[in-house]
Amino acid sequence: MDESKKHMLALIAIVLLSIVFRFYKLGTVPVWDFDEGYNMRYAYDLLQGQILWFAIKYTFIPHPPLFFMAYAPIIHYFGAGVYNLRALTAFYGVLTTIVIYITGRRMFNPPIGLIGAFIYAATPEVVFWNRIGFANNQFILLSALSLYFIHTYSKTGKEIHLIAGSLSIGLSVITEYTGLFNLAAAAVYLHRYHPGKAARMAAVSLLPTAILFAFMLCHSPGYFLFDAAYQLHRFFSPLKITAGLIALIAAYKLKDIANSFYSPIARSINEDIMIFVVVISLTSFYATEDAFWHATTFLFTMSFFGLCVRPLFLMDEGRERALLMLFLAGSVLSMLALDRADHMTMVIYPHASIALASLLYSTYGKTKTEGSFIIRKLKLKPSNNALLAACFYPLAVSACLTTYLFIIGGIPGQQVEQVRQITDYINGQTNDGDLVLTYSWMFPLITNARVGLITQSIAYDGIPIAYYSGDFPKDRFSFNTSYARAKFIVGANGTSEWITNQTGERRIADYIEGYNKTYVAGFLVYRNTAYNSQN
Repeated sequence: MDESKKHMLALIAIVLLSIVFRFYKLGTVPVWDFDEGYNMRYAYDLLQGQILWFAIKYTFIPHPPLFFMAYAPIIHYFGAGVYNLRALTAFYGVLTTIVIYITGRRMFNPPIGLIGAFIYAATPEVVFWNRIGFANNQFILLSALSLYFIHTYSKTGKEIHLIAGSLSIGLSVITEYTGLFNLAAAAVYLHRYHPGKAARMAAVSLLPTAILFAFMLCHSPGYFLFDAAYQLHRFFSPLKITAGLIALIAAYKLKDIANSFYSPIARSINEDIMIFVVVISLTSFYATEDAFWHATTFLFTMSFFGLCVRPLFLMDEGRERALLMLFLAGSVLSMLALDRADHMTMVIYPHASIALASLLYSTYGKTKTEGSFIIRKLKLKPSNNALLAACFYPLAVSACLTTYLFIIGGIPGQQVEQVRQITDYINGQTNDGDLVLTYSWMFPLITNARVGLITQSIAYDGIPIAYYSGDFPKDRFSFNTSYARAKFIVGANGTSEWITNQTGERRIADYIEGYNKTYVAGFLVYRNTAYNSQN
């Protein structure tokens, strides 16, 4: 069998593995995330011709609309549901696996494409976030496509590839505004290697965002400008901007020191396979159940990123290295700008997978031809298969851990029967117009009442919290969401801690302490005893 057929069979096996890891028990593992309910509701309201964020009139700040627009047709044909939402994002994960293969093959060679695709397909943290209905999954697919098309344009000079790359970046921006970091990375690269093309790329990339902003300025100018100013202040305060500028200037000035620091580390890993095995294994063993269940930490993210930066210093100076460096740097800067270490870490996965693949491949190749320090000292003559196993066993560890977490059942799943019991109970106790404050993903299941959110009930009463400024005019709300008006408030695990955790406000828990409490299928239900006397 020739090499091309072997590579194709390997790719098919990796894609099948990616499908199994992402779709098996997809509807229940892991438990349903609060943001999934938000995303379902955004898309559901768009189908109704409304731009709402549950009860609040929305302006697509801070979340632009492309992901909700992509999910809306699924709701139209199949209804709103967590499985339907996750099926879309899991599908994006499989497509991203294929794009990583194509990109790694084009930038380097087919083996690096296959290794990169396997890393993305089988790494537990990647699989975890691909199985949740977040817009970030659409974003990283578009980000991977952006890298592919910009590199392809650089190799071929064909304008169609520059346009495709620009559109991919533009669509990533109206999926997540962090796509602006992709735009910056591509602009710097094009300015360096293709003078005069950066401005054209930026113009095409910003066109979808310009259309969106123009629409919102016509539709809700006051709300749009208010929300934009508030979110810019949250994420880009003068202190953060100043610190960021200082960090960038320092990084530029200290780049020679950084090179002298990283390069010996990278060369030492490449020189001695045993050192490499120890270091690379840390990446696999960080991936415990707790790491995924309680959200990713910056320690894991930065360790993984740091490991993936090092192979870039082993590469020959050239455009591939520069392009990967820029996209990786943009991804990390976006995480730092948002000060988030949860699913926002997803932005590094496509580029880091290719970078890590290049490290594995170069280490195997050089060790095979030159040996390593320990191999030479011990005068060993290991077989090619032994070297292959030594270089790539961390990938097998990663795949085994993913199998344990998602196939065998290492991560707890959603207890759907309990959800049905509580929603049936609420439906039997409510009528049209009643307000129930509960988890966002319950909205399609509670049919006899309006579903509101604890966070929005806080904002309605004029208290700032997270995305909500606290000084929204009352006409921003499509209905009164105040917790004092809710007929039922539903929490989980039989405790009231979730209320304080969701809002940071103890006053709600104190206010409803006198309500009647009922336990249904593990949920704690507060009933407002004065509800019937309210208007």
